[in-house]
Amino acid sequence: MIVTILGDPGSGKGTQVEMIQARYRNALTIGMSRELEPIVQRQPDLQVMRNNGGLLPDHVVIETFRRALPEAIPELAVVEGFPRTAEQARWFGFNLQGHRVAIVLSLKKETALGRIAERKIALSGASRKDDQHPEGRLAIYRANLDVILAKLRKAGVIIHRVDAEPSKEDVADQVLLIIQREMGVALGVSA
Repeated sequence: MIVTILGDPGSGKGTQVEMIQARYRNALTIGMSRELEPIVQRQPDLQVMRNNGGLLPDHVVIETFRRALPEAIPELAVVEGFPRTAEQARWFGFNLQGHRVAIVLSLKKETALGRIAERKIALSGASRKDDQHPEGRLAIYRANLDVILAKLRKAGVIIHRVDAEPSKEDVADQVLLIIQREMGVALGVSA
């Protein structure tokens, strides 16, 4: 089963992936920011694009994801932050087989921006590269989300929305329950 965790910048995607990994120790996790960072560092044009709040080209992101995904997908693979565009969603929906689930972490705009600001303070004032234009990135994500979800639905991906406003532990309880239920569906048993 492949689970992708989507959500606003600051919604806790990375935190939730860590919590899933703690529960499902054999799960494969793919963090797209982590996978893309070495590529961006080698290509100044991609650095400029990202640092100005833009999304990286689909072909770069899709190829990076494809390389990170093993041929034999384990019982549970968890992806953070992919797909982020309609083309990436089309690729995800039609090129990956098996039981596929998207969990969308939803936040109020003010909460997302507040969490990004808190993250910046926690990093001693240094901003993560992808936090340099939080309002623009949030607008891009939200503008793309409905199209992304429509493409995923069309391809048979099961979509769940989770309110990401509560504590990370409460959100994790909801996310882990969804995964447990969906794994039961994937295995043909009631969870």
